Amino acid sequence: MRAALRRPGQCAFCAFRTSEWTPSSFNWQNGSRRHRSNVKSSFSERGSVFGGEQPTVITPRWTFGGTRDRDGRGRYGFNDRYSKNRDGFRDRQNTYGKATTQPSPKQSAYDTFGELLMRECGFLKHKLLTSSDSPTKSWGFTSTSHFKAEFGRFTEDVIAAAQKASSHRIVSKEKNPLFAQLREAFIRGNIGGLAAELKYRFLASTIPESSTEPTLAFQQKVADLRHPVEWYPKTRALQRTIHLHVGPTNSGKTYHALKRLEEAKTGIYAGPLRLLAHEVYTRFNAKGKKCALITGEERRIPEGLDVMMHSCTVEMVPLNAKVEVAVIDEIQMMGDEERGWAWTQAFMGVEATEVHLCGELRTVQLISKLCTAMGDKLVIHKYERLGPLKLESRSLDGNLKKLQKGDAMILFSRVAIHAMKSNIEKLTGKRCAVVYGSLPPETRASQAALFNDPNNDYDFLVASNAVGMGLNLSIKRIIFESVSKHDGYAHRILKVPEINQIAGRAGRFKSAHQDVQRASTEVANDGSSLDVPKWDSKPNVGLVTTLNQFDFPTIEKGMSAQVEPLPTAGLLPPSDIIAKFASFFPSDTPFSYIILRLNELAP
Repeated sequence: MRAALRRPGQCAFCAFRTSEWTPSSFNWQNGSRRHRSNVKSSFSERGSVFGGEQPTVITPRWTFGGTRDRDGRGRYGFNDRYSKNRDGFRDRQNTYGKATTQPSPKQSAYDTFGELLMRECGFLKHKLLTSSDSPTKSWGFTSTSHFKAEFGRFTEDVIAAAQKASSHRIVSKEKNPLFAQLREAFIRGNIGGLAAELKYRFLASTIPESSTEPTLAFQQKVADLRHPVEWYPKTRALQRTIHLHVGPTNSGKTYHALKRLEEAKTGIYAGPLRLLAHEVYTRFNAKGKKCALITGEERRIPEGLDVMMHSCTVEMVPLNAKVEVAVIDEIQMMGDEERGWAWTQAFMGVEATEVHLCGELRTVQLISKLCTAMGDKLVIHKYERLGPLKLESRSLDGNLKKLQKGDAMILFSRVAIHAMKSNIEKLTGKRCAVVYGSLPPETRASQAALFNDPNNDYDFLVASNAVGMGLNLSIKRIIFESVSKHDGYAHRILKVPEINQIAGRAGRFKSAHQDVQRASTEVANDGSSLDVPKWDSKPNVGLVTTLNQFDFPTIEKGMSAQVEPLPTAGLLPPSDIIAKFASFFPSDTPFSYIILRLNELAP
């Protein structure tokens, strides 16, 4: 639950969280050991977004103790480094590593972190005062001066907490809770996590203490989320059978689950991407099975149908719809820090007498424990890969002219995808299709069809990691352009499951394009399920490599590593628990505070 509430735009309950700018990260070291600052500033990239050139900035002088510096700037012993671009937008400059803020030989990590807290406080104050949704309106402040006074008191508390850590090394959560909470947020989420935590702590400091001891005890009882199986009593009343389809990529797990879904009169397919939901929606309708499409962006519901199929993204699963069969794809995503709650919610709450889960072998242990707790019957189906997967002996050495027909280049940025497409077409003279998560479904379908069709000049595919989520594409070879991605806070190396999931899409057994074409010409004898199709040829060998040689060892190690069992699953309480918890607070209490307070009290 904590991760779900830390990230923006994942669900209705955490939509209030705005994106935080994340500059170059610190490499944190515990204790009194100093952490290194990134000498290179990233403000030039930030400034270009707003159309401004590199501005002139005022060099601050940092002091502690709540007094003004010798230039008279800084009410609380700190100065915000602000600048204006040509649009008049005031922004924070990334100054980490500059001579004015670099730790001295005697300066500890706590001293430097205290300086970082002061800068973040200044930036937060400016951001709140200049945002379109002013805190004087949304947070209950009577005036701007009222807000400034409250923020001043909060900043003094932050200074006091930082001084305890810097001067007396008091950093425990019991003796210095504010500093410990901010430090933990920085370690977990870098600058973005620290900014979000500062915002929450400031808001918490402005909420009147209306909770008595008995009320606090009731709050803690409601916030006890240790028994999630009790959240869906109607589902618990069903005698469900859980079919867990596990195996490597390209092993036919989802195919067999969807074949069972075709046989049912009512059912639900839940996938990780709207592109996948659209793909299943298109496939079912092409086979004469009327299906509705429900995603966060669109709803396509056939008229005049009392019962129907639903193809949806996992966050949009209708938990109150009783169906015969439900298929939940990529079930290992229930351990994802951002969206894992949606898979857990769909699995525990969907009202289907027969639930088919498709995912990796590492989910068996966790799913078995959950099924035991819910009283559901579990049947495990294990699959082997339909075609072999092979790592090539070396990379392409950065030479795009070595690309072959059927190659898919994997990148992790939409801008980089289009840049790579342009480079490949310029160097090879061949056409290139593109696929990424935010691409409109119709466009994605047309691009996939162009790549899957062997009778045109679209020889290559440039795609994001969306191809690893089960999109059916006729890929012969996967090429990693990079082995790192930005996770919302900083760049990180791909994890072993991510490498295997993406690499496993090479040597695809059968594409959706072929499936839809076949469905348009075949008719089931009994009007329900289609017979298992006869493949036109033997499955191809899937090949994997990297664009550059220095990335090759990472992919080689990842493909040979053993993956640990999935340890935990994400959680988000249902709306009735949210409403009950909110009833303990005054009616004008900001919803953002209520959600984060629930998150904080959850054991």
